[in-house]
Order: sequence, then structure tokens, then C-alpha cells
Amino acid sequence: MITKFWNSEKLLSLSALLVSLGTLSVFIYQTRLIQIQQYRSVYPHLSLSNAYFPSPTYQYMLVNSGIGPAIITHIKVEDTLGNSYASMNEFLGEHLQMEDSVWLYNSDIYPGRLIPANEKIILYGLHPEETTQKMGLPPNTAQGAIILNKLLNGDLMKLSITYESIYGEQWVITNHYPIPEKR
Repeated sequence: MITKFWNSEKLLSLSALLVSLGTLSVFIYQTRLIQIQQYRSVYPHLSLSNAYFPSPTYQYMLVNSGIGPAIITHIKVEDTLGNSYASMNEFLGEHLQMEDSVWLYNSDIYPGRLIPANEKIILYGLHPEETTQKMGLPPNTAQGAIILNKLLNGDLMKLSITYESIYGEQWVITNHYPIPEKR
């Protein structure tokens, strides 16, 4: 007697196996989409920008225009000769001359600093005239703004800021390339 290989039980088992594999593949795909959505829901987007240039109220800012916080992990400041500096303050201290008459204030950035979403940090700004008068200094000028802007945005300084999201994704921005580059 000859028995059939494909009976109803085997066909039903094979169908159940195919449906299970299809369900597994859909589940894996959905999980990946949810993970991508989670990562993008906390995406930080840092950029360096200039405001009020060229005027005596010039500001150089670090802006997080993303939807998640940015955590600074590394800062690198160099000049075109390859000299490294501990901070932007050290670089400016070496390259700004007293005769430049640039009176500025600053905020420091350092590894571990958290920059919330939609936050801007004024890294450098020129003191307003009222402040320089109170300090007994001559007022800042548009020429001072041009000098500061040239040091911060020109070819002399190479600034690189590495930051990450709360999920550990890393990006790098520089003062010469405004678009964050993923690491």
C-alpha cells in the first residue's frame, strides 16, 4: 500500500510554521522601527552660530536645535600650526592682542556638560557699552566684532566638538563644517 507524503496534518503543520515565521519577521521589523523612532525622538543637533555680526553686540553661540539633550564628550582646539589648546579661552588669550580692544564675556563648555534641547549657550559675546562704561573701558566696536569673528570662524582656529545623545550615538561638529557628522 502506498501512503501519501503530503497529508492534511503535514500541510497544516507547514502552514502554521510559515505563519509563525511571517509573524516573527513582522515582529523583528516592528521592533527595529520602534528603536529607530526612540533614537530619533531624542536627537540632539548642535551647531555653532554667529549673532549680531558685525556689531558691538556680537555673539558666538552653541545652539542645540534638536529635540533631545546633547552631552559634550570631547572638545579639541588647535591652530593651523598644530598647537593644541586646553580651551577656546586659552586660544583667544594667546591670539587676541590688548590693542584689539575687545571686551568679551564667555561661557565654558567642557566634557560632561549637558545642553538641553532648544538651548543656546553664548560662548563669546561682546560686552554692551553700559557694561564697559561701568568697568572704565572703552566701548566695543564693530571692528572688535570683526576681529573676534575672524579668530573664532577663520582658518586660524580649528574647533571640534564631539557630543552624544542619551542613547550614546555620537556626532562631531567643527567651526568650519556646520553639519553634524555621525561617528
